[in-house]
Amino acid sequence: MWVRSGQAVAAVLGVVMSGCSLALMAPVAVEGQSFSIERASELRAGMMPEEVEALLGAPLRRISHGETAVWSYHERRRIRECRFYLGPVPLQPARTVRHALELTFGTAGLMRAIYREEAPDTRTERTLVAGPTSAGLNGREDR
Repeated sequence: MWVRSGQAVAAVLGVVMSGCSLALMAPVAVEGQSFSIERASELRAGMMPEEVEALLGAPLRRISHGETAVWSYHERRRIRECRFYLGPVPLQPARTVRHALELTFGTAGLMRAIYREEAPDTRTERTLVAGPTSAGLNGREDR
């Protein structure tokens, strides 16, 4: 009789000590800097760098070459999801999602804006402002 009661107590404690913990998985930036993804949809061709900075904040990286500048924003966040624990030990690693925004400026202001999102199972890319590509831009990086 005592053995069965002990097993029942152990089973209940096992269920209580393991399980899904959302409270411990708040979305937290683990790399880069936070920027307003929602406000990026307000970007328009011809916006001056000062306007963009007022809208999104300072970029994480600026690369310039002649009259062209490329600004980069990116952040990687933990996904808010159910993670199973055995006591204090997580049974699987935290998954993340990465958001990136690349802006290309010329003398006439914003020429191109590309938004990328990389989640564990998907990758998406959206052109927010169409224009020439920055592929092969060999410039100087200002941090």
